[in-house]
Amino acid sequence: MARITTKPAPAGPTTPQLLHAAYERRAAEAAPCSDQDWRRDHLGASILGHQCDRYLWLSFRWAVGKKLDGRTLRLLERGKREESWLVDDLRAMGVEVWDRDPKTGEQYRVRWGHVGGGCDFVMLGLTEAPEVPHLGELKTSNLKQFERLKEKGVKAAKPEHYVQMQVYMHGLQLTHALYLCVCKDNDDIYSERVAYDQAVAERSIARGQRLAVVSDPPDRQESAEFPPCMLTSKDGTQWPCQFHDQCWKGGIPEKNCRTCVSASPNAMDDCTDGLWSCEHHNHSLNPMQQRAGCNQHLSIPAIVGHQVAKVDGRQITYQAADGSVVVDGAAP
Repeated sequence: MARITTKPAPAGPTTPQLLHAAYERRAAEAAPCSDQDWRRDHLGASILGHQCDRYLWLSFRWAVGKKLDGRTLRLLERGKREESWLVDDLRAMGVEVWDRDPKTGEQYRVRWGHVGGGCDFVMLGLTEAPEVPHLGELKTSNLKQFERLKEKGVKAAKPEHYVQMQVYMHGLQLTHALYLCVCKDNDDIYSERVAYDQAVAERSIARGQRLAVVSDPPDRQESAEFPPCMLTSKDGTQWPCQFHDQCWKGGIPEKNCRTCVSASPNAMDDCTDGLWSCEHHNHSLNPMQQRAGCNQHLSIPAIVGHQVAKVDGRQITYQAADGSVVVDGAAP
């Protein structure tokens, strides 16, 4: 009988592991202000529907970096590719689709001072209302969330998406949006026409404008164990908010101008291209400078969250709840 030999599995990472690592590497090397840079210059319309004021403020201040694994990054990329695919499908059906603003050649954008965002596309010729131009908003979802969406509708099931559409319709002066969600489990598509609600749009924009210029973070939610700070599934799996540890345990935030005591966003009537001002150096800060920071960075104490023990020039010594000492800032 012939002897059958098998080769042992090669040592080292597998192909999927290398693939995901490549996504992580590209994210880490993303150029500042590029599409892959998690730090948005504006307070985005996509999160204005979040129920926590502190979450919006910390997001706008770039307090904690988004450290996503390769699988999640690839999942986000799939959503972008789904949009391009859907636009082609709609055009093939005879729907007119504009995914670029003819005035700029870029994505449709809306902006009110420090608040803004970029829209997916605008379309005309939908069978539901052929003569009415619609904002197009595309999302992807797993089966569980998709079923909830079909049962509850977008306003109840995905309030952040609902507010996002209201803000975009307000900025583009549209009366309706078509919300499309593709189920990643079975490729089913949910659609819902959403009417413009001026009160929701204006209230959401005003909320963002107010939070953008507040100097200290708003109060935390009542408990670290319940939504929106912590989501818990039926099997006990927990998903903390990205700012959970920063809010409830404290610590030094990301070092950039937006987390520094000396920097502040320009007033709403003097806000051009996301400019901020630095009191310490007495000059304005463009988005690139805000990301870079400087060697005189001193974190806003309210973000750090520990008890202040000593202040010495641009250096603060903190006493943490566990008794440890934390020193932040430039040496005296």
